[in-house]
Amino acid sequence: MEGSSLKKKIYAAIEKFLLLVTDAVVCVSKFEKKEAENFGIISDKIKVIYNGVPVQQYSVTRADSDVIQILYVGRLDYAKGFDIALDVMKNIEGKPYFLTVIGDSVHSLDKPERRENINYLGWIPFS
Repeated sequence: MEGSSLKKKIYAAIEKFLLLVTDAVVCVSKFEKKEAENFGIISDKIKVIYNGVPVQQYSVTRADSDVIQILYVGRLDYAKGFDIALDVMKNIEGKPYFLTVIGDSVHSLDKPERRENINYLGWIPFS
């Protein structure tokens, strides 16, 4: 979690206390597990369970267009790395890449930067 050292220590203390009544601590990455261990969480209670995306073999076929279409789905917040996607799109502006974005900011009031090579669709209901 992003935040000050004090905030991280407080959350670590709360998590250590809750370990007394917890069978396992679930981390979504090896990095998160290492951070938990660095703050004193008992490593034999930590289980790494990756986000539910099945591993599949994909083959990519080129569309008739010369423009490579890229899709981003998710929160447009710093924690999700959307700032990195913006930097990449800025660096390749004028080249045949186009990013379509589904989602919006959740933790930030800032609206994402508008660019010619990005189309923002917002949240799309699946009903």
